[in-house]
Amino acid sequence: MEPKTVKAIIDGQEYTLTYNGETKKWTALFTAPSRSSYNEEGHYYDVTARATDEAGNVKEVNSSTEGAIGEALRLEVNEHVKPTATITAPGENALLTDNTPEITVQLRDDDSGINIDTFLLEIDSNPAIRSDSPGVSTESVSGGYDVVYTPQEALGDGAHTIKVNVSDNDGNAADTVTRSIKIDTTPPSLDITSPPDNFVTNQKTITFEGSASDASGTPTVTMILNEKTDQGEVTLNEEGKFTKQVTLENEGVNYVDTTATDKAGKTTTIRRTIILNTHAPEFKTVTLTPNPVDAGATCQIDITFEDANEEAMNG
Repeated sequence: MEPKTVKAIIDGQEYTLTYNGETKKWTALFTAPSRSSYNEEGHYYDVTARATDEAGNVKEVNSSTEGAIGEALRLEVNEHVKPTATITAPGENALLTDNTPEITVQLRDDDSGINIDTFLLEIDSNPAIRSDSPGVSTESVSGGYDVVYTPQEALGDGAHTIKVNVSDNDGNAADTVTRSIKIDTTPPSLDITSPPDNFVTNQKTITFEGSASDASGTPTVTMILNEKTDQGEVTLNEEGKFTKQVTLENEGVNYVDTTATDKAGKTTTIRRTIILNTHAPEFKTVTLTPNPVDAGATCQIDITFEDANEEAMNG
């Protein structure tokens, strides 16, 4: 007997089908569920169809019904919203002294969910890192995954580009995210061309000359006298050279520490020991032997000095 009424239940909504005499089909239009079926049991929504005849007999089938009928009642729904990938560390344009920096990534999708097997992380043109690669750890969290990757080989000094992508379980790919970083493991170069170490002078003001450079950019140069007195700004020219006058504090030994600091915080220091001696030699004794002396004969002169200058030289 032909059914009198036919209804379909989809995601909790009931729809009444109407009979089309030309096609001999019972038909209804319905709105698909608003969310992906991936997280449903079996990755599909169950559709139940119920037919009732004039006598009140009811026949019901659903996705559990064996055979082609049951398979046809499994509604697969795909969403089309892209997942998101976010590199949370290192920061954009970070200058790092660690050449195996920890890279942290957030992967999020609030519908079908992240397909972690599609995760790709690339550093420069090196082979892609996947979720099961050495150095990768993944943690399932609400809405996706948190991923941490530690490079297994040291990155060279200089600029590097990190790229990350992933897809969700319905095949939607995230927009690729990139992050630019710089690695700097080498301290800046520093050279003091004048004065030499252990320089002895009677001038209180000494002119220092030198140069400093670094691959990450122009370093900052500072000078400290006797471990306590900052000598103020040291300006480098376009070639990285500098000239700086320093007024010595101590009669005797003075120390001048010149330090170059690069943008990554690495430093190089050179110490110059400068000895200030402003005391002329003090004569103690003078002896001429023999005195008087015969004309044309050999005569010897002997001189001794006070120890004050030596004491000053040694501080």
